[in-house]
Amino acid sequence: MISCEAVNAVHRDQWATGMLADLFTVPSLFSQLSGLTDSSQDGLNQQIPVTFANWKQSQATIAANRKSAAEAAAYQVSDLVAPQYKYQGACQQ
Repeated sequence: MISCEAVNAVHRDQWATGMLADLFTVPSLFSQLSGLTDSSQDGLNQQIPVTFANWKQSQATIAANRKSAAEAAAYQVSDLVAPQYKYQGACQQ
């Protein structure tokens, strides 16, 4: 479907340079990991996966909070492309 292709293109742009581009980035993760300290390697080894999991969940929560706006922006583009549909959200990722 042409309409779904338009939606997918907008979503790719959102992740590359748009409203979602600040999520799940290496610098963001590094800023969380770089402040970890412990008196032993074992202590650090225990902190890293916990810190990573917390960061990942935080990024996912932010992405979920932006989902409606991201979808609206994508469908504003696809709605201009024929064929027109009676309903939205038919594209499966």
